[in-house]
Amino acid sequence: MGSRNDARIPFPVNGGTQSASFTATSAAISNAMGAQTSRVTLYATEDCYVHFAKTPTAVTTDFFLPASTQVMLAIRPGQKVAAIRATATDGKLYVSELTY
Repeated sequence: MGSRNDARIPFPVNGGTQSASFTATSAAISNAMGAQTSRVTLYATEDCYVHFAKTPTAVTTDFFLPASTQVMLAIRPGQKVAAIRATATDGKLYVSELTY
């Protein structure tokens, strides 16, 4: 039997979940993505906009993430994720690192 990578199915990185509480002001996760990270799953408790960069600041023209929706997106090692609320309700963004 081959490794999990043979099937090209992403799997979680140990200890690779972070969160950030977002408001009307952009908030980013604390730690940058590890060298092995190529994808992330994002989940937010409220509608928000998210942005990836080494020092991200989310704005209301960034990628829209609806509340209670999980998405998988590509990301570069060393980047962080920031979020800002899309409505009047503050929320929390969960970011889980994935690798192949």
